[in-house]
Amino acid sequence: MIGFSVVALAVVASSSGSGTRSLPRMLVPAYFDPPSELWRKALTAPARTILIVNADNGPGRDVDPAYKRLVARAQAAGHELIGYVHTSSGARPPAAVERDIDRWRSFYRVHDIFFDEVSDAAGQLPYYRAMTAYARMHGAALMVLNPGTVPTRGYFGLSAIVVTFEDTYAAYRHARFPRWLRRVPASQQANIVYAVPTADDARATLAAMHARGVGVGYVTGAGAAGGNPYSTLPAYYAREPSWLAR
Repeated sequence: MIGFSVVALAVVASSSGSGTRSLPRMLVPAYFDPPSELWRKALTAPARTILIVNADNGPGRDVDPAYKRLVARAQAAGHELIGYVHTSSGARPPAAVERDIDRWRSFYRVHDIFFDEVSDAAGQLPYYRAMTAYARMHGAALMVLNPGTVPTRGYFGLSAIVVTFEDTYAAYRHARFPRWLRRVPASQQANIVYAVPTADDARATLAAMHARGVGVGYVTGAGAAGGNPYSTLPAYYAREPSWLAR
């Protein structure tokens, strides 16, 4: 699971098929304490960039004034923000998940939600159906579900982007995906790959995602030797959208 940070490329598809041309839309980490150099770099991304925000493993218990100012500045610049909410594979009480959704909205005016630690099992579908419905009812237009692997098909019926791979570059090189996934729109699929050795490998990995019909992707060289892959931005951060679109 992503844990405390994520970067991805959200893609807005021009039509519903997985083979359609897509326009890359950056989704960058916003899990840094403001002010920071990483926040400054993240905010150099194009307008309409999506930032997954994570104040304190979620929205936290209280409003952070510095964080609120930074979020407001990002929103004013045209970035779309999506708030981190963990779900413990469907074991976290629904009331706690709903409270975090409410706090993102009331503390920071963030309505869209990134659900982390998502189950991949059919038995938990009712839980995630209820949680995504709650978020949507309270203003969410964009949601991301992160099981980190290919879940049962029903998860793709929840009107959300689904992270179908989250692991190392070495694992991605040998990854196999079910054929039915090719019929899922590119804009609903995400792959996250870390510990990528070089910039050339990163470019090739994003090209492989595109070829597989994946419209949401992120690669980073961080995470080698067990380190946190999401504690920084890669040096080639600004080039990732064009690499994925090729």
